[in-house]
Amino acid sequence: MNAIRIVFNQVFRKNIKSVSWWSIVLSPLIMGAIMFGIVYYMNGAVKTAQVGVVAEAPIQQGLARQSSAATKYRTYPSQAAAEKALKDETLDGILVVNAKTPYTARYLGRQDGQSVSAKTLTTALSGLNTAAIAQELHLTGPQLTKLLTAPKVTTREVTFSQSGRMQTKSGAGSDTRNAVATILSILFYGFLLSYGTMTAQEIATEKGSRIEEMILAAISARSQFFGKILGIMALMVVQVALYGAAIGGTYLFARNNATVRGVLQSIDLSMLDGTFIAAALGFFIVGILSYTVLSALLGSLVATQEQAGQATMPVLMLSLIGYLASIMAVNGSTPLMNVLSYIPFLGPMIMPSRLAIGQVSGGEAFLSLGVSTAFLIVFAWLSAKMYETNVLAYSDSNIWHALRQSWDIARSERRASHD
Repeated sequence: MNAIRIVFNQVFRKNIKSVSWWSIVLSPLIMGAIMFGIVYYMNGAVKTAQVGVVAEAPIQQGLARQSSAATKYRTYPSQAAAEKALKDETLDGILVVNAKTPYTARYLGRQDGQSVSAKTLTTALSGLNTAAIAQELHLTGPQLTKLLTAPKVTTREVTFSQSGRMQTKSGAGSDTRNAVATILSILFYGFLLSYGTMTAQEIATEKGSRIEEMILAAISARSQFFGKILGIMALMVVQVALYGAAIGGTYLFARNNATVRGVLQSIDLSMLDGTFIAAALGFFIVGILSYTVLSALLGSLVATQEQAGQATMPVLMLSLIGYLASIMAVNGSTPLMNVLSYIPFLGPMIMPSRLAIGQVSGGEAFLSLGVSTAFLIVFAWLSAKMYETNVLAYSDSNIWHALRQSWDIARSERRASHD
């Protein structure tokens, strides 16, 4: 354990001080800050449109009550007074309303003023027009309320279990879970692009510099293998923590922004049940660990740092298949998708999306997670054994030939140990 801790500290400290790691961490934050700044500036730059209303008092009062951050209605006793305010640029436009039902109105907008859409004005007048007509028809308050009540439509998504039993789930919760699954898939793939390359290069650099012999004189290959993986995982944890702090700081700074409030109101966090959260996080952790182990194994097969690209290519191609399959999952459940969901390396990317949209049950998701976890344990043990063989082997052949050669050597050593 002491040897693993030494390797862990060396990998963690070296990378956390490097410019390349900070560029990986800060690039998404900088892009996000730029995009947020543009949206925030555009929302702040748009001023409230000032609309002068020339109409009878009930209409003026009704429109004034509908003033918002986008449009403010101001009352004027005459059109001449409103036109003077328009000329002085106090108003952006004048709304002249004829009180005879159904209402007709005319809007005069200043060319260089804030624009107000006809839809906004029509919506504001519709309720007042309906109330005026109801009054003419002598409708009571309850009758008017019933008249204005919109039809209520409840949406349910239907799924069928393997036994043919139909199950229903609310559409709103599916949208929220699907958004979380999509974010996790993007983070998953982004982390693989960054840390898969970092892991392979970490090992390839040491092999290429021929210092591996000196390292192995003091630390076993297995301790070195697990120490490097734990060091890389610690860097991922720090990156996620920094992103969490950045999101929290952004929320505290911009929680009163209309755009941010709109986004938060559209998210139904109550639909993120414990089963989905546990499964999604479990797949994320197991999947990242699996790909990190694979990157370390393939990195040990190359002879020089220049060959590190050969080691990362299989990792990137395999993860790309899983990422594309997770996107295609929304198109429906197919036999191929059912099979891919239980294959290690692919299941951790596909299953969260399928669970989010209700294609699979929680039990099926945890079964896939169990398969991936069991595979990770066996794969990590085998990779550590092969790493011991590969780390001092140098070959100019391609990575697949090196992998086959490594497997043959490992089998030969195992047979020799039994003899």
